[in-house]
Amino acid sequence: MFIRSRRALAGCFIAMAALAGGATVAWSSTRSTWTWRPAGAKTDLETDRPLVRQNAPTTDLRLGSSAYLISRRDGRRITLSSSIHRFNPATYATEPWPGARGELQLRKPGTAAWTTFKHVTADSRGEATESFDLAARYDYRLLIPDTADTWGSTSSTAAKL
Repeated sequence: MFIRSRRALAGCFIAMAALAGGATVAWSSTRSTWTWRPAGAKTDLETDRPLVRQNAPTTDLRLGSSAYLISRRDGRRITLSSSIHRFNPATYATEPWPGARGELQLRKPGTAAWTTFKHVTADSRGEATESFDLAARYDYRLLIPDTADTWGSTSSTAAKL
């Protein structure tokens, strides 16, 4: 049987179950980082028995996100339309993520390094659009960084514009 200690991050309730010693142990909690320890293992606060080293793996429980990017060129004018979504455990569906922050990145075709050139924030529909003039051709993508309770994601590379 396992016991756990947690560092809460934020969010809604998620049911988890662990199989240990032939018995199933289940509980609900907020999204967080879990440290698994064998039952009876000494905690930092216990002083009545000797410390025995334990294998204590951690599990980082976060929501998933997805990033989408569409690019258009009209002469020198480039328009990048992005959409940011996050999994909602209440509906078991991916939904628009209002207020999410992302990074528009570019690179020269054929190179490996991406450079962030604009930070965007999703509107109430989980969308952000940027337009600018640029003669050179680049690849574009949208990067959503990790947050305390959501895994980040990266869009597919938009067409060379």
